[in-house]
Amino acid sequence: ELKLPPDDMYHKLRNVIDSVNAYVSHHSNGRYPKLSPDRGNVIFASSMHGYAFSLESFATQYLDQLDFDVEEEEDAFGSFKNHGGLGRNLTPEAFAKRLWGNAYLDPKTRTFQRRSNECAPDPVTGLSPKRTFV
Repeated sequence: ELKLPPDDMYHKLRNVIDSVNAYVSHHSNGRYPKLSPDRGNVIFASSMHGYAFSLESFATQYLDQLDFDVEEEEDAFGSFKNHGGLGRNLTPEAFAKRLWGNAYLDPKTRTFQRRSNECAPDPVTGLSPKRTFV
């Protein structure tokens, strides 16, 4: 299972979460809220690799790694060379919401879209962008 492509892993994890939600709902008569990574009540973890994170903790860690003190230069396409501006205007909470579900990063505009067909193709490969999960 560790070798699944990102899209397949997303659907597998989503199926597991949906199954747990169905089980809990059935046995608790709906007393408990649904589990969902974008609600912040699901943690991804691996005891083998020694990590655990929520979408928000991952987003916080990722945005903390970006260096925004470096002077940005605009390239010929109007994009910024320093991370394309990704993160400068995003809070960890807003970024976390884009890491689960139907969210795609448009490589040209560096904005998030809900459908891959709303994004420009990758300038290097010509392929549609992948879901932002993983």
